[in-house]
This record gives sequence, structure tokens and C-alpha cells, in this order.
Amino acid sequence: MTPPDARAAALQQAIWQETIAGLRAPGTATLTTPVVQATGAMFDFTTTRRAALDAVVPPPVVWTLVVVAIFAAASTGYGLAAAGHRHRLASSGLFISVALIMTLIFELDEPRTGLIRVPQAPMERVASAILSAPPPN
Repeated sequence: MTPPDARAAALQQAIWQETIAGLRAPGTATLTTPVVQATGAMFDFTTTRRAALDAVVPPPVVWTLVVVAIFAAASTGYGLAAAGHRHRLASSGLFISVALIMTLIFELDEPRTGLIRVPQAPMERVASAILSAPPPN
């Protein structure tokens, strides 16, 4: 288990223990089902978020993208050779567009690094609210 995963598991265990302890108090019987469902949904969301961050573009998709880029370059070169003259603006625009699209796909594939990052601010706000909350009586 990686350190963030171990920390998340420890926090989830602590939350479950506090939730169960709070629900054992007298007069909380009507709250048991909604609180357990909400806590379970919160942990399910954490698992879903983690799976989304860990998901990567499959290698066959990457290779298909590379093959399509090569095919586009070859088609452009063949078409321009048949015409007998160069179209620097059109061919440069095509190659820059393909390069930008590939760069964007690779950037989106790595949400923790690179120029495009998934913000952690919402999760940090929830964590600080939970940690700063007064202990239950």
C-alpha cells in the first residue's frame, strides 16, 4: 500500500470507529441508517476518485493514435507530392494540430503531473473540516 493509500485507510478506519461509537449512544437509533449510508457513500466516492486518478489510456489506444498521426503525415506528404508544390501553412498546421492533440491526451492521462492537474482543494477542505471538528461528547 502506498503512503497516501495507507493514510486513507487509517482515516477511514478512524471515521468508522467514531461513527459506530457515536451511533451506540442512547437516542441515536433513528440516525443509524442515514449515517451509515452517508459514510459508506463517502468511502465509495473516495474509491471511485482513486480509480479515476489511477486510470490510464490503454497502450493500444496510444499506438492507434501514433499510427493515425503517421498516416496523416504520409497522406499529406503524398498529396502534396502529387500536386507538385508545397503548402507549408497547411502541412505545418496539420502537424502542429496533431502534436497538440497528442500532447493533450498524454497530459490528461497523468492527472497528478504535468500542466493539467486535478485539484485536491475540495478533498483538503473536507479533511481539514473533519480534523478541526470538536470530538463527539
